[in-house]
Amino acid sequence: MATTPKLWQRVASVYHATDETDSTEAMRSEKLWYEDSETTTIHYSGIMPMFSCQLSHRDDGSVFNINRREGRSTISPYASHRVVLPATQVFRECEDYLLPLRPYDIPPVYDPGERFRSYGGKKHFEMVLVRHEDVGEADFLNDLEWSMLQQWSLENHPFVHLDCDGNLNYRVIKDVWWLILTPYHVAIPDNAHWEDTEFRPSVWKPSGRMEPREVTNPLTKKLMKNLPGLFAFDGKV
Repeated sequence: MATTPKLWQRVASVYHATDETDSTEAMRSEKLWYEDSETTTIHYSGIMPMFSCQLSHRDDGSVFNINRREGRSTISPYASHRVVLPATQVFRECEDYLLPLRPYDIPPVYDPGERFRSYGGKKHFEMVLVRHEDVGEADFLNDLEWSMLQQWSLENHPFVHLDCDGNLNYRVIKDVWWLILTPYHVAIPDNAHWEDTEFRPSVWKPSGRMEPREVTNPLTKKLMKNLPGLFAFDGKV
């Protein structure tokens, strides 16, 4: 496997695509689902908003058009509006967890999207935010699972890292886009920065909405199963 340079880009904000420009809360449009291996029952989560911290950049980590939209893409497959929020509006604590939806190895040179390329040619690393106070003692995890969980805390995260001063950094990997779902309510303040984007639905998602995203990472599935109130399972697509 070819090595990937371990480059990082610092951002102060995250963004959220939406059809509304007067909302007081980030729009909920994405669902998760997983199959219970013991009962083969399919569980669907409640609807949650999605954010990204990706800027348009060259492979060396430098950002395109730094003076235009601060390097954010001018085209969106999700909606024609975008709201830009401080990263700490979504990520509150560096001890919180950002868990992958799929199983991944996490050595420094690993390309997390190499097996998950979309029809549009981009690769998406999909994650879900879980706050550490909701995990608590996590007595449903064994010692190995607890150790694995710590690898996905924002302060230790190998791909999207939040330091305890509130600075957000993400790994620069060619064609990889970071998609972050959260089951939490995210308020949009009155002074939030709104942008118009060119809404260009992709062939595989013509409505601008994703199908529910499958969770196959065993650790993430176990947290979802044991935190049903957080994910508000409704059993419906």
